[in-house]
Amino acid sequence: GADLVRLKARGADAMESYIGLVLAIDQLYGSRRFQDARALSVPADGALLRPADLLHGLAGSLADARSFTITVPAKRAATMALLPAGRFSVRMDSAGVAVRFGGGAPVLPGGLTRLRAGWQRLTLTRAVASESPVRITFDRAQEGSR
Repeated sequence: GADLVRLKARGADAMESYIGLVLAIDQLYGSRRFQDARALSVPADGALLRPADLLHGLAGSLADARSFTITVPAKRAATMALLPAGRFSVRMDSAGVAVRFGGGAPVLPGGLTRLRAGWQRLTLTRAVASESPVRITFDRAQEGSR
């Protein structure tokens, strides 16, 4: 997850962390989600926008999303992602891929999973070696669905 201590600081280290965060959000969630997160970023102290405010904007953007997609970069077996709480159906654009959240059981495409809010490690299991990125789409499950 993001280094909140560095993001709350001032100076070059905080700016470097902010740039890394912006690039990570754009790569994992896409430009549209980044724009939504930026629009929802509100300065905590009412004055200047700080890097940590972008994380709050991202969390707010995901909390209300009916659907969102995370792209795990090529050749990566795991990544950290900020996830919202709720029940979601999981879709993947690659066949033969399962995803595990934290230490839980693997979720296959079309499976339902209950997410807890916060930073979680997403680990991919691929049936066939691939150098392509994997897009994981989360669709919020309707109330009463199993």
